[in-house]
Amino acid sequence: MLLFALYLTLGRKFRHHPTVWLYVTPMDAFSALASLAFTPLLTDWSPIDWRVEAPLVLLLAIVPTVLGHSLTLAALRYMRGQVVSVVNMGQFFPAGVIAWFLLEETPQISFYPDALLILLAGYIAIMSDKEASKVDPSLLDV
Repeated sequence: MLLFALYLTLGRKFRHHPTVWLYVTPMDAFSALASLAFTPLLTDWSPIDWRVEAPLVLLLAIVPTVLGHSLTLAALRYMRGQVVSVVNMGQFFPAGVIAWFLLEETPQISFYPDALLILLAGYIAIMSDKEASKVDPSLLDV
């Protein structure tokens, strides 16, 4: 969560850049190098069948990294970081649905109230952000 907070802070700082690629590319390169550096500590170095793994790695690179991070950074251009982080907590909901349909994994019973609470928190955060943006700026002067 600390790294995600740093990620949101940097995304907010660089939100005025003409494209998110100026920020996403070095960040993803650093993340890839850090992951590679920690690989010896976290794996048993068993052989990898890249014919099977390469398409999965490519999907992981495109969907959550490129698409997900780009959407998160785009959201930071228009929403407060607090709202983006609350909405981001809902990642498990589509992941659970995908696992249910594609992998035929039935979610545990705790999934349903958790999903409801996260969706409710996201709704409240988005609605409160809309209400906060409607406040007359002259009322904020002290």
